[in-house]
Amino acid sequence: MQFLLKNPNYITDFIKESTEDFKQLLIDSPFRDLLASKYAIILIATQLANHVFDFQINVDEIRRCIVERDVMLADSRDIGKSAWNHMLEFVQQHQNQFICENSNNNSYEIVGRIKTTNAKF
Repeated sequence: MQFLLKNPNYITDFIKESTEDFKQLLIDSPFRDLLASKYAIILIATQLANHVFDFQINVDEIRRCIVERDVMLADSRDIGKSAWNHMLEFVQQHQNQFICENSNNNSYEIVGRIKTTNAKF
């Protein structure tokens, strides 16, 4: 506590600096700024624990683990990609319930029509 009294701007300066560091390290996404500030709070808590307790937590290793984990979870945060994959999965599972060009469908439950185009993605 005395450390913080002697250094009143320590927390805010550390959070700002860590947030900017994380912005550089994290994958570009709409959530990058929000996650960077949250991850910076985790690092300041680690840093303060190092000042208060007798043991030392490796802040650089915590930062590395956070960035590594963020890379692994980046794809799961893409809502558009996730929705597209769910839609394709639904179409595959229920393909007999769609009306397709040049084919007969005798299903009693029709959920849609599949029309092929020459669209390029």
